[in-house]
Amino acid sequence: IKGALKIMAWTKMKTTAVVSVGILLAAGTMVAVLESKSRADQKKDVVAYEILHESLMQKLLARQANDTETRRQLEGVWIITDKRFEGTPRFAHYPKNNPHLKTWTLTNWAIVTYDSKSNVVYSAGGPYELHGNLYTETVESGTGGMSNYIGAQLQYQLRVKGDKYYQMGSGIEETGQRVQQ
Repeated sequence: IKGALKIMAWTKMKTTAVVSVGILLAAGTMVAVLESKSRADQKKDVVAYEILHESLMQKLLARQANDTETRRQLEGVWIITDKRFEGTPRFAHYPKNNPHLKTWTLTNWAIVTYDSKSNVVYSAGGPYELHGNLYTETVESGTGGMSNYIGAQLQYQLRVKGDKYYQMGSGIEETGQRVQQ
């Protein structure tokens, strides 16, 4: 009887060990797959990744930061480096001879785009509202293709990270790099 009990205990211990190793291997594989998918998602859609995948520390700090501080971070001249419109699989990367500039003050925004001959292609501007990372632009004036948007209120998620901003919503995703404060 003692021998049978020892065999039964040993069998239970082996089963527990095998199941535990299996669970650890499955968890390790899942972590590796999720990290790989996360890296692929970041390469494919950097704007959405930056907005949707903030670290826990960034989320905690964002709750403490007020809208006035974000407005101060935005203030200045930025160059739009990448832009993608809804339905377009790839981001457009703008060359230096075709600058897309965006400017923010504490209350207003403006955008202007030039062609290689320094002729204005389109421009727009107006006031904006900021509530956390919810950003709303009101288009008060516009030229070129932007004249169709006069009176529109376009909503985005906006995140400023150092000298870069990430904006997505209303059918576009874009990143910008600060050029002047």
